[in-house]
Amino acid sequence: MKKSAMLLGMALLCGSGVASAQRIATVELLSVSGSGCQEDEFDVAPTADRTAFTINYSDYTALAGFGTSVADHRKNCNLSVKVVVPNGFTFGIAQVDVHGFADLQPSAEALAATSYWFQGNPMTTFVSHDIRASTDGNPGRRVNGRLVDGWETIDRTLFASIVWADCSSTRNININTELRISSPADADTSLVTTDSTHGGLRTLFHLAFRPCR
Repeated sequence: MKKSAMLLGMALLCGSGVASAQRIATVELLSVSGSGCQEDEFDVAPTADRTAFTINYSDYTALAGFGTSVADHRKNCNLSVKVVVPNGFTFGIAQVDVHGFADLQPSAEALAATSYWFQGNPMTTFVSHDIRASTDGNPGRRVNGRLVDGWETIDRTLFASIVWADCSSTRNININTELRISSPADADTSLVTTDSTHGGLRTLFHLAFRPCR
């Protein structure tokens, strides 16, 4: 099966200008768990310029319909990511882009959800999207009936509303992604997936940076 990817993109704000993202010391995946990304079902690789990293999944698919189980209807992946930035700076997530693929029978519904928070911070950002209203072929318009298409969501956070990591210590980002699907038990099988010949699921986390105050 073709693997899909998670990318973490970064833009570093420094005073009135933009500093090089290469100044970031490390980006490290500390742990991965969940029904959508078991221990032997992913690998991690940083990009050459160290402005992003990819998590490649081999099996992250939710299924519903004939022959499926309750466990097939929801898949999730929990990530703990450590980002170490230059002294005097902090960071937050400014934008999340998600792309995937779905094959839904007329009676099936599916959603994709993402939540993220900093270790030790109770504030959680949560977004979810109806797959039928997020297709590549009809963006922003809900598609009824049989659906076989890629899907994409983009969630931007205004700079003033970004939740920032604590400047006093290194804080890990906890990220949970989730796929859910529902369909009558006697209907043909439907799926929403992070792994397909149509491009798979890619989640892009853009990080904004600012000087500590």
